[in-house]
Amino acid sequence: MGTTTAAKYRRISDDREGRELGIARQDTDLDALAEQRGYQVVASYTDNDIGASTRSTKPRPDYERMLADARAGRFDVILTYTSSRLTRRPIEHEAQIKLAERHGVRFEYVRSPSFDLNTADGRHVARMLAAQDAAESERISERVQRARLARAMQGRPGGGGRRPYGFEPDGVTVRPAETAEIVKAADALLAGISLRQVALGLRERDVPTVTGARWSTRSLRDILLRPRNAGLIVHRGEVLEGVQAPWEPILSRDVWAAVRALLTDPSRRTSPGNTPRWLGSGLYRCGHSICIDADPPVTLRVVAPASGRHLSRSYCCVAGRRHLSRSADALDTYVGKVIVRRLERKDAADLLTPPDRDVDTAALTREAAALRTKLSEALSLWRDDVLTAAEYRTTRAELEGRLGAVEDRQRVAAGRDPLAGIAGREDAAEAWERLDLGRQRAILSTLLIVTVLPQRPGRMPDGSRFDPRSVRIEPAQR
Repeated sequence: MGTTTAAKYRRISDDREGRELGIARQDTDLDALAEQRGYQVVASYTDNDIGASTRSTKPRPDYERMLADARAGRFDVILTYTSSRLTRRPIEHEAQIKLAERHGVRFEYVRSPSFDLNTADGRHVARMLAAQDAAESERISERVQRARLARAMQGRPGGGGRRPYGFEPDGVTVRPAETAEIVKAADALLAGISLRQVALGLRERDVPTVTGARWSTRSLRDILLRPRNAGLIVHRGEVLEGVQAPWEPILSRDVWAAVRALLTDPSRRTSPGNTPRWLGSGLYRCGHSICIDADPPVTLRVVAPASGRHLSRSYCCVAGRRHLSRSADALDTYVGKVIVRRLERKDAADLLTPPDRDVDTAALTREAAALRTKLSEALSLWRDDVLTAAEYRTTRAELEGRLGAVEDRQRVAAGRDPLAGIAGREDAAEAWERLDLGRQRAILSTLLIVTVLPQRPGRMPDGSRFDPRSVRIEPAQR
């Protein structure tokens, strides 16, 4: 008679048994069981931190691999610590019964009674244990959910995991320096500064994160989207209306809703790319005859100098044609001076858009969400050939225009304007120099439309190669 071969299966999850019984302990006991029975262990399987209850949805890759190997005849017996280590799901117990009946595989346990699934009595015991395990698992789940709901209804944090940015580990006591950064980032977004630019500013100022990792657009986005910023408590994905959080809101609900609307807008560019490091990159328009009437406008970007040529960088048309090029330093300096002159004027304060306190911000949020849905639907219709390319472009332009108007009203309602705090100041030039690039770009896009025209070769009377007459500057529509 040949040696009986066996496989070991170990699992640890979040339940009490899993916490008290580690993988190493299971391994020791399973080896002892195999030695006691005279089995040769030929395979080993482990699923770490994965539940096996009726409520668990996580796949168990090693469990599935073990069943496949058993069906292939790799071993005779499966050894595990208890029957519930294998599963708490009655449907999986039935699969084990089929495995025993069709392939002769046996199951033996360290702490559970062993039973022969090839007999009616053994299957009866297995099904009773399966029902008992499933019921216990569901009772544990219900107790946990009731406890979590009770904590949430009391406004208490769920506990566990790393502390949320802006709060101490208790989830209630705020960290003023971090909450100030959240407010600053929200204000910047609502003032028109890109998320990527805000994250870059945090990195450049060496603002620490909770984990010590570098700021990224994703981590910043996750923080700004949190309902807890507005003093809202969420249970199982739903905001508990009427439940008072035990901390002061970092942002007003209207401001948080406006930030959320911006960050969840599917039309926002989310693909990886370089953070703009020049004032007009992607904002200045190409005024060459080939591009002047393009819709949307063709913009300029800064490119590195070719080897052996000028050492300074230049703005070039993004269309890829080198039909227009301008010194980046000279152009940014000139446009910056134009902006400062406009901000220094006594009537500059008239440029500010006053916050609209009477607007229905909830209605704006619903309208913005509906328009984004329509944009997604229009894209699907074009992909399915229901709309022609021309019809899709027309529909998209109309919907994006309406969405832009709604988002502008949301920003106005939130009281954020990139010109706030600088328009009308006598020291506007000094204040402009102190602003980070993201705020400067937001002011540029708010105030001006800059179109760069071709210029004649040669030097200007002052010896420079930059001709201000080749730059057309118009006020932007507000």
